[in-house]
Amino acid sequence: MTVFQLILPRAFRTLSDAAPYFHFGAEYVVDVTREMGWGVGDLPERVENACDAMSADRTDVDDDVARLIAVVLTGDADFYRAFVRWFPWRYRVFVVDLDHIFRRKLRRLAAEYADDRERGWRDWLACYPDLLDPPSSYSAPDDVRVEGVPAPRHVSGYADRIVLVDSVLHTEWYAHAARYVGIDVPEPLVRDAVEEGARFFAVGGGISPEAARFQHALFADADWLRGVDDAYSLDSWACIRAARAIDDARERLEQVTKA
Repeated sequence: MTVFQLILPRAFRTLSDAAPYFHFGAEYVVDVTREMGWGVGDLPERVENACDAMSADRTDVDDDVARLIAVVLTGDADFYRAFVRWFPWRYRVFVVDLDHIFRRKLRRLAAEYADDRERGWRDWLACYPDLLDPPSSYSAPDDVRVEGVPAPRHVSGYADRIVLVDSVLHTEWYAHAARYVGIDVPEPLVRDAVEEGARFFAVGGGISPEAARFQHALFADADWLRGVDDAYSLDSWACIRAARAIDDARERLEQVTKA
C-alpha cells in the first residue's frame, strides 16, 4: 500500500480512524517542547485524554483537549496544501486532488471539536470543508528568499527539496500549534529558524547555534513519518525516503550544535 490508502472512501471516516495519526502530531509538540527545555505543563495528559476520546469516537472532552485536537488536525490540513506549493508543477498536478481529499477529511474530523467562540476566523473556516479555503498561514516559496531568489531555486531532487520545505513549514506548524495549546514560543527564534534554516539547507549558509538547536528538535518529525507509515501499514516510498532525508538533516544540525 501507499499514502493513497489514506484517501480511500472508507479511510479516515471516524475519529478512531484518525486517533493514531493525531497521536503522532500531538506527541511531536510535546517532544520538541521538551528538547528545547520549555515547560510542557499538563500537555502530555491532554494528549493522552485526547487519544482516549478519539479512539472511543467521543467528542465530550474538556475545552483544552478539544482545542488540542482541532489545532493538530487543522494545522496538518493546511500544511499539506502549503507543502505541495514548494514542489515543481509536475508534482503538484499529480497530488493536488489527493491533497484536497485528505485535507477535507482532516477538517471534517477537526470540526467535531471546533469551538468557534474561541478560535480565530481563519481556524474556524479551516474546520468546515464545505466552505471556501481560508488563506494559508504558511509561507509560500516566494516568501522565503535566499540570495535574492526563492529558496527552492537553489535545490533539486526529492530529498533536498523535502529538507528545505520541512525546515520552513515544520517551524511554522509547531509555532502555531504550540502557542495555541499554551506553549510560549519566542517569535524571534521562529523567524531566525525559518530564515537561517532555509539558507543553511539551500546554499550551505551559516546558521546560529540557537536556530540550529531549534531546527534539530523540529527535525524529529522523521519519527512522525515512520509512525504514520507503520500505524497505517502504508509501506510508502515517499514517507521512508523523506524520513531518511530528514534524519540526515538532523545529523548535519547536530554537528553545528556541538561545534
